[in-house]
Amino acid sequence: MSMVYVIFAVSSIALWLVPSPKQIDLLEQVMTIQPTPLSKPLSLSSYVSFTPHITLASIPGFSITEISALQGSLDSLLKASEALHVRFRALTVGGHYFRSVYLAIHPTSELVTLHEHICIALRNAMQSNVNHDGVQPKAPMFPHMSLCYIADEDAEERERMAMALRHSGKIEETEGSVRLRCEGGETLDGFNGEDVWIVRCQGRPDEWEVLQKIHLSV
Repeated sequence: MSMVYVIFAVSSIALWLVPSPKQIDLLEQVMTIQPTPLSKPLSLSSYVSFTPHITLASIPGFSITEISALQGSLDSLLKASEALHVRFRALTVGGHYFRSVYLAIHPTSELVTLHEHICIALRNAMQSNVNHDGVQPKAPMFPHMSLCYIADEDAEERERMAMALRHSGKIEETEGSVRLRCEGGETLDGFNGEDVWIVRCQGRPDEWEVLQKIHLSV
């Protein structure tokens, strides 16, 4: 059977708030759940693997040289920032590849402040660069943490994926909160954002490159 492959041609740089290594392992247990396969083939771009994260901001079209210059200012800003705990708010089905099925996150003042400080730093960097003046950093549906990416041609899989999660017993939903039940009796109602990764997003998500990992102060 033929497989559909979606090509992502535009390169961007994203800043991710990433859980602790242990919490990444626990979250990936939930992210690997999938519904029973349908008879039709799925796009190769559906259900690709990626590290769980909250996108704090992304900017398109930066070169390696520009990224290197940007990393210095971001490094100083982030190393002065404190680690923070984020809480899951709701399991949601979206209408976009990068927001296929995701956990909406409570927008705490600490998380929003970190997002705003990063966006200000990026805007300042882009205003001083004639190639990017006027380009704005983005973080659609901020804050959220995607559980899977599903191509538009497989859009019906998004509802099926959410249903599979609910039927798996791994998701406990109440008003304004979500708790994930993981192996070994571990549960997560959020995660500890201890690191910010600078990621070059070019090609498929499983081809993205982590350029730098910056540890937030504890």
